[in-house]
Amino acid sequence: TTITGTGVATLTDSTKTGWTTNRWNNLAVRITSGTGKGQVRSIQGTYQTPGGGVIAVVPNWTTTPDNTSIYEIQGDPDKLYFAFGASATVFNYNIASDVITTGRMEDYGAAAGVTARFSDYPPIAVSSGSYVNPTMTITTVNPHNFKTGQSITIAGDTGAGASLNNITATITVTGANTFTYSVGAGSANITVTAQSTTTLVDASKSWITNQFAGSVVTYTTAAVAQATGIAAVTSAYVIANTSNTLFFAVAGTAPTQAVSRYVITSPMQIAYKNCIGAIDGGVAVGTQSTTTLVDTTKLWTSAATSCSSSGTTVTISGSGNQTSGLQVGMYLAVTGGTGAFVSGGGTNVTSVQVTAINSGTTFTVSSVPTTTLSGATVTGTFWPTNAFVNRKLKFLGGTGQYQELTITANTGNTLTFSAATAGATGSTPYAILQAPVKGAGIAMTWAFGMSDTTRRGSYIFVPRGGGVLGFDRLNIQTDSWDLMSTTPQFETLTTGSMYTYDGGDRIYFTKEVTQRVYYLDVDKSTIHGAGMYPYTAGTAILGNRMEIFTTADGLKYLWLNRHSNVECFKQLLFY
Repeated sequence: TTITGTGVATLTDSTKTGWTTNRWNNLAVRITSGTGKGQVRSIQGTYQTPGGGVIAVVPNWTTTPDNTSIYEIQGDPDKLYFAFGASATVFNYNIASDVITTGRMEDYGAAAGVTARFSDYPPIAVSSGSYVNPTMTITTVNPHNFKTGQSITIAGDTGAGASLNNITATITVTGANTFTYSVGAGSANITVTAQSTTTLVDASKSWITNQFAGSVVTYTTAAVAQATGIAAVTSAYVIANTSNTLFFAVAGTAPTQAVSRYVITSPMQIAYKNCIGAIDGGVAVGTQSTTTLVDTTKLWTSAATSCSSSGTTVTISGSGNQTSGLQVGMYLAVTGGTGAFVSGGGTNVTSVQVTAINSGTTFTVSSVPTTTLSGATVTGTFWPTNAFVNRKLKFLGGTGQYQELTITANTGNTLTFSAATAGATGSTPYAILQAPVKGAGIAMTWAFGMSDTTRRGSYIFVPRGGGVLGFDRLNIQTDSWDLMSTTPQFETLTTGSMYTYDGGDRIYFTKEVTQRVYYLDVDKSTIHGAGMYPYTAGTAILGNRMEIFTTADGLKYLWLNRHSNVECFKQLLFY
């Protein structure tokens, strides 16, 4: 439909009155006509306001759409999701940046101390700028492909001539890696800011100060190896940023000018989006080891001399700021002294949750405590004891990054696990994963065409594989796994199972090499028989050799290839 309002990174449609929060998150919006035609942006947020439905996008619009622009919501063509056997992590491959992350992309680019850019094309890293009045000669790290007469924007010079050199000028091309333009008197050679072990510089950016504090940046540290097509990658926790520089909490491998591609993923504090499918996460704070990760921010203990309540407002008496470290969402427990949080009938309440911090001495809770607590200690935590046993802990950066460890126990602020190859350090970002580990014989299916339009495009379905019963359902609008129980439950799936989607409510699959074919109704979570193919299937192999084709007259056929690459079979899907 037509856009009725926009910002640098938003789109508003006043005709939309029923959008729910997150409804279109992690899909994409395409401008199909009018101003900004052809732009595609990832959707980061969906909101309903009195003025209509609002979509927030990343990165910012290059050309801001207006009321002449027509848009449509679609799948995000920049993202590929994948999972591995023996792992609980879901990875996101960002095509435009060519970087794999565990979280959602906020921005991307390449490390460059000074850049040259034509229009909205990707910027080119500058290696030097030599000034001989009145001519500036620019040398780029890689061939620039510019043409004489184009207007090129130079950004990032921090030297004596910066005010004159950071301009847009009409150029004359003098070589594959060089071009010149005229600069006013008083200029100087360009100073190219170096990358370092604690910073990544992208001179083409104009970020808001500290907008990425708390984010994770993932970047390549070397060029792609020709033999493998793989580049070394590292991640770092961002503690601050200027308009074009990210600062790391801990020194790591320095980015390489014009080589290091990077992706910034959402701050961990925003729904744990640094890792898709996380149920909690944060940054290691405290004394760490190879078998424990400590996050002292997850636990708060009052130093109160007394505690009283009125309605749902709790008041703590003592010296200083008694609520320092207390966070909204924490669950409270009372130890020592006398009294407890109780309901109106006098029954102890064990799940009083903080809903607001009112001041340094008062806060609001979800239930109605009626008892005055005398000499008691009030403790708040997000982590009930041993709530995460058998879940997976993922290190997202720093020392020991990318390890996935099995949690064997936890207290209110400490996770215990089998020995890591390298323990966490202060400021190591981490996530606690919700989903079980996947096994062999899996596939990921995006149900983009569900008949229920309120859920269409919301889910990716993944069988557990490895001979374990069940499917899991990832809600890509919230990046969380939904509970899903199929009926009936009798077939385990592993090596040899194959899957295909009909574009509606059915995922067809085979049970390894048994010749049995089924379909999962993704709307009703029921499993039905879908026939058998003749002849012995052969030796079970990994790989999807199953597809649905639609003929010109609208008939749908299910095709599958026998294992061991023998013949194909097809059946008409008439039921």
